[in-house]
Amino acid sequence: GYSSISYAFSYGPCQDIFWSRSPANVPDSFWTDRDDPVFNGVSKEQSLNDAFDTVLQANLNRVEISKMEDEMAYDVLYKKLLHHPTITKLDIATAEYCKEALVDFCCNLIANSDTLEEVFFQDIGSLNENMVEKLFNSLKTSPNVKVLDLRTSRYLETWHKASPGRGGRGSSNPGLSVEPILASLESFEGSQYSLKTLDFGGNAMASSTSMVCPFVTKLLSSSLGLERLSFRGCALAEEGLLSVAKELENNSSLTFLDLSHNVISKPVMQQLAKSLAKNTTLRKLKLEHCKIDLDIVECLAKSLPEMEGLQHLHM
Repeated sequence: GYSSISYAFSYGPCQDIFWSRSPANVPDSFWTDRDDPVFNGVSKEQSLNDAFDTVLQANLNRVEISKMEDEMAYDVLYKKLLHHPTITKLDIATAEYCKEALVDFCCNLIANSDTLEEVFFQDIGSLNENMVEKLFNSLKTSPNVKVLDLRTSRYLETWHKASPGRGGRGSSNPGLSVEPILASLESFEGSQYSLKTLDFGGNAMASSTSMVCPFVTKLLSSSLGLERLSFRGCALAEEGLLSVAKELENNSSLTFLDLSHNVISKPVMQQLAKSLAKNTTLRKLKLEHCKIDLDIVECLAKSLPEMEGLQHLHM
């Protein structure tokens, strides 16, 4: 693991910061004691304050946290980031321990930060259902978060042979239960939420079809107002894909949809063609590596002249 609390990657003025594990030159026992120990005359909390003050520059706009396993560190960092004037992006990779503290940190920042706009939360499939529901509930009161990126890897789009629902090479993603997300979305009606982009890339939908279908229906309802949605490599069953295709017919907010690395059958393509002939807002559709043969392509080709909104089709 990493031995330093701060890594800065920059060309010129520092824009990004990366935290992992604990500050250098401090014994491991210093970070695992239940009390607030003192090391070289300085308390743990003060050391964290000093460390974060050192790296949180005024022009910082992205913070990445990877496997940080200390509850006090999350508490101190939250207080620092909450009122930081330029932080717009937060990248999270879950840790083996302190998951509750991590989720609380992330949710509080989403709900209360006036500057945060994008959240990348890797390994959401490793969280329990209560944590997942808490994460989505925090979006209801978020003043500015427009992007929630739940991809299993930032590089998912470059893996041409990524297995559906496995997140690509070497992933052990156990799958994502949609029940807690649906429970949260059901109460979104009337909320002044700001979310516009939602990416589930690489997360296998581990729930039954009876739950995935209403989940998909809710996500594509115009009342939710999503503009960009990705199910890339999510191992959606035919019933789930049919629900996506049917909901497109009446959706008036979505401009981008990615269904790559899901198996598109002829019935799904026929429904897509029918819906896209009526949908006027979708601009870009990605259907890469979907095992589409010539017969299935013809289903879509016949309806292309009727598609007034679609401008980019990736297959």
